[in-house]
Amino acid sequence: MGECMKRLTHRQYLVSLAWLKKQWNNPSRSDYLLMRIAQRVQQVLAGKEAKNITLEDQKVRIDFVTKKSPKKLTLKQKAKIGMSRWRGMLGMGRKNG
Repeated sequence: MGECMKRLTHRQYLVSLAWLKKQWNNPSRSDYLLMRIAQRVQQVLAGKEAKNITLEDQKVRIDFVTKKSPKKLTLKQKAKIGMSRWRGMLGMGRKNG
């Protein structure tokens, strides 16, 4: 992804990512042909259970994972985090015993 980000602006990257999300899981004609071949091979190998194998089973789904926005912290939680950081920097952390 580093090379991609060097060649594209942030806006271009977001547009291309949106396009990929929309198009990636929509099979083309050649994808359907390959799915049909895979279905037939699986049916031959399945024997009696061949009727249960559908074309939909052959689809490969691509799930995009995006960063979720961090949860909003309360003032009390922020203070606790800040205090623990200061204690760690000053060496006043938990005593091992």
